[in-house]
Amino acid sequence: MASAMERRLAEMLVRDNVITQDELEHALELQEKQGGSLGSILIDNKYANEWEIAAAIGKQLNVPFITLSHYEIDPSILKSIPEDLVRKYQIVPIDKTGDTLTVALSDPSNIYLLDELRLLTNCKIVPVISFESDIKEAIERYYPKSESALDEMLKEISDEETAV
Repeated sequence: MASAMERRLAEMLVRDNVITQDELEHALELQEKQGGSLGSILIDNKYANEWEIAAAIGKQLNVPFITLSHYEIDPSILKSIPEDLVRKYQIVPIDKTGDTLTVALSDPSNIYLLDELRLLTNCKIVPVISFESDIKEAIERYYPKSESALDEMLKEISDEETAV
């Protein structure tokens, strides 16, 4: 079921002629059956593109949009948030000035996450919105999984299969 924020976003997309009312109703039916975010469903069904969804979310929440693929991040900033949280929540710390940490994410409405980050980092968190695909690419670029970690994981799986 669509959250109140998703419904407002959907109404904005219809009002701005990004999607039709029929496309919205179909996407809501799919969301009811399959789950997932309404934005992802609209993108997956080619009713809207990633840019249109991100721009609408940014407009709705008054959060700036950035393209991470054009952004160079200082490696020291990447250490502000543990890698496991970066991967779990699909977020990327991109800038730090004093006690203000700017974090790119695809869902800046997640106040619980923003609050958790504030407590974890002891910084004021400034969210910016970015494409999910850009965030995933940035995580892979700045937090590469080491081959030795992969080899270790494969060895553990092999050892477990041998033990069974």
